[in-house]
Amino acid sequence: MALFTRPFQWFFDNDYDLVDYLGSGGFGTVLKITSKEGTFAMKTTKCWEFGDIGRREFHALQRFQCHPNVLKCHAGKMSNDGFRLLLDLAPYGDLRQVVDKHGFCRRHTAHCYYNQIMGALHCMHTSDDYCHRDLKPENVLVFSRQLCKIGDFGSSLPMDFESKKVPRGGTRRYHPPDIISAVNGIKMDQWGAGMILAFCLIGKDPWNAASMDDPEYEAFQRGDLSALVQINLRWKRLTSTDFHFLRQILRHDPMKRRVPKCYRRNF
Repeated sequence: MALFTRPFQWFFDNDYDLVDYLGSGGFGTVLKITSKEGTFAMKTTKCWEFGDIGRREFHALQRFQCHPNVLKCHAGKMSNDGFRLLLDLAPYGDLRQVVDKHGFCRRHTAHCYYNQIMGALHCMHTSDDYCHRDLKPENVLVFSRQLCKIGDFGSSLPMDFESKKVPRGGTRRYHPPDIISAVNGIKMDQWGAGMILAFCLIGKDPWNAASMDDPEYEAFQRGDLSALVQINLRWKRLTSTDFHFLRQILRHDPMKRRVPKCYRRNF
């Protein structure tokens, strides 16, 4: 039975054409489709393995549709091959695809995306006590140099009302160092946003793991930009101002991390 029937009845009637394959992951596939109302992305989550995740993502996206930096979800339905979501199509793909193609983001664009991500997180955290739990470049969709949107809410969960804690989840490379079996969801998402800013500025994942055993992470926490450049020349793209800012928002000690003003702003 369709969860939402208007104005996208054609979606529930399967009255659309498949145009292109956009990608796949552990949970399912994303296709480009076209209909009489335009071109969209259709995400299918395998029902026999991850059906609950598809439903969870649908309901999470519906909660935050009012925010301009959350991916628009128009409809959701069960099908024979899984749970399907009808989503806005990002013309430039995800942030990793953009950076892989162009090498890095210009400073203004990188900070613009970061501000927008933090604004969306503030809305999620404060209006509904929700945590995304899997912020990474693949889950940020690019619509222009001035507009990005957070997508893939399959790992999102409500936080504990008092402690703001959620079970561990997401991608290890983008985990904060303080993550254990349960972590403060707000700090986890803010860390992921900071990692995405670093990724945009230098054009690569900052490190493999937030551990002092990781050479890049250890040099970053020491504030040794020269050592980072010796490990990988892409760190040379950072200005001293950006390096200082990243070190403030990605401190090893969660209690000392700076929360920038853009987090406190909505749209």
